[in-house]
Amino acid sequence: MAFASENFIRLTNMQEMESIEARIRGYDAAVIGTIYQLEKRPITGGSYDVTPNDKTLEFYLDNRNMVEATVADDDMDVHFTLFQNSIDACKAAGIEHVVVIETPATKDSKPFAKIIDESGINFTYIHASGELENTKFYTFEEGIQSDLDVQGFTLPNDHTTKNGYKSGDWSDSFVDDIRGNVKENVPREDLAAVVVQSLLSLDWNRSRCIDISSVGPLTREDDSSADKPYVPAKILKSDKDWCMKSEILAEKMSIID
Repeated sequence: MAFASENFIRLTNMQEMESIEARIRGYDAAVIGTIYQLEKRPITGGSYDVTPNDKTLEFYLDNRNMVEATVADDDMDVHFTLFQNSIDACKAAGIEHVVVIETPATKDSKPFAKIIDESGINFTYIHASGELENTKFYTFEEGIQSDLDVQGFTLPNDHTTKNGYKSGDWSDSFVDDIRGNVKENVPREDLAAVVVQSLLSLDWNRSRCIDISSVGPLTREDDSSADKPYVPAKILKSDKDWCMKSEILAEKMSIID
């Protein structure tokens, strides 16, 4: 985002599917969350052709300090509608693949899984086991911060048409098989990197679930037990790598279809 020009940052009415569709048409993939932190704020003059007295919703993918959520996490009618609008817009706009981040406020993934299944869009559903935390004084040159454990499974292309299958059933297997592997806090920067690397490494024509957890800070390659900063085997150049140490993520994702 730091390098994105203003034409890539577009005001969008997330409560109207047509508005979302208009903004994402022409893109190949989309990244969305499940339950957002929502804050009602005054609408800037002229936005959405409504009056200045109306309110809009400010979206935060995770909890933001100094912000009081004005839509409760358990007001599921609002959250389901926003998620449904986003998925419907992706389908209408011809999005090829959707990455869905399960946000910390999400208590039950099944309703969201059902919406995704019924859309027919291929997806990557990502859950982080562990609390999310910011990395202090983070810079691009630091890259991946923690030793991530990446687990997941890929769904059959015909999973929604199998006898006895009900939309969203994969979320039950996700919970039972790989979720809940809580170890250390997961840096938000690493979660963001996993999202991007999944789009770079994994087949967009398949759907899958991924769980990530951290087993601690990234350590030296020559001594995985030592509490020392990671030192790569090759010299990385920030003008060549989209994220420093991203080859570590690529290797971990190589076991996922």
